[in-house]
Amino acid sequence: MPRQFLSKAMLGAFLGAALAGVPAPASAAPPPGGNAGGAPGPAGKPVPLAMAATIAQAPCAPGGVSAADNTVADQLRSRMNGRRVGHALDGYQVSCARAITAAVAGRRLDRRAAVIALTTAITESSLRNYTEAVDHDSLGLFQQRPSQGWGSPGQLVDPAYATGAFLDAMLREYPGNSWMNGDIGAICQRVQVSAVPDAYRYEVADAQLLADALWTGGGDPGGPGLYWVDTMETAPVFGSPTGTIQTGTLNKGTNYVFCKAWGRRIERGSAFNHWWLRTDPDSGPAGQYVSAFYLTRWGNDEAKANDGTVIPDC
Repeated sequence: MPRQFLSKAMLGAFLGAALAGVPAPASAAPPPGGNAGGAPGPAGKPVPLAMAATIAQAPCAPGGVSAADNTVADQLRSRMNGRRVGHALDGYQVSCARAITAAVAGRRLDRRAAVIALTTAITESSLRNYTEAVDHDSLGLFQQRPSQGWGSPGQLVDPAYATGAFLDAMLREYPGNSWMNGDIGAICQRVQVSAVPDAYRYEVADAQLLADALWTGGGDPGGPGLYWVDTMETAPVFGSPTGTIQTGTLNKGTNYVFCKAWGRRIERGSAFNHWWLRTDPDSGPAGQYVSAFYLTRWGNDEAKANDGTVIPDC
């Protein structure tokens, strides 16, 4: 059967029907910022994992889950190790992560804002757009509460609106781009005022993987995308293309890289390569460099992704 795409009107009707059983607050919920003090109140507790499959949820994209969403899920699943999603990552969750990431990019914020928002949504809802409240009146990806001024029930199950409401609260709490520094889990907690403040820190690594895979520009226009490569063996990584002090390792197999830079020559027999690829290794700090010498598919001084795309310069 051909994939059925929903128009905005159809999606709105679907959400309206899905929310028919959600209790309304005693009075109309003010928009974010409408409470005394100019900020919404606490969000709800994270949805219990044991209930995750039984709670009604809405699609995060009008067209539903795409083939690209399923591909990203397949590529990242083995690397995910958080408590809420981890190895269970599926295409639907990627579609919701994509919606969040796109909303952040649309605000022209740095990629770190996407990591913060994704960390929050993973923790609160396991990246599921819940239309049924299980903790008071909490709804959606961020478990935001209409009665606490986050928005109406219909708004809070719209991923773009819900992400925007979260970002608005984050920018109020962290003026002057101060959210660019500091512990991500602590930033999430300050925005959400969660009853489980320690929960966010376990999901930051998974959020980073998703943000790197889905980021399209935003606050760092022209920044590198994500390119998938196969490495023939476990490879050493270094802090720069000319560095000589090993900082970690990248495991054999399929890995992602961001961009390439010319550096010192790595050779073995007649094979050699001067290109170095920026990546997040399996051990050591993020943003390190691995030699393109270790790519399985290409020849001397080539730096291409598995699909033949030439990896761009850093």
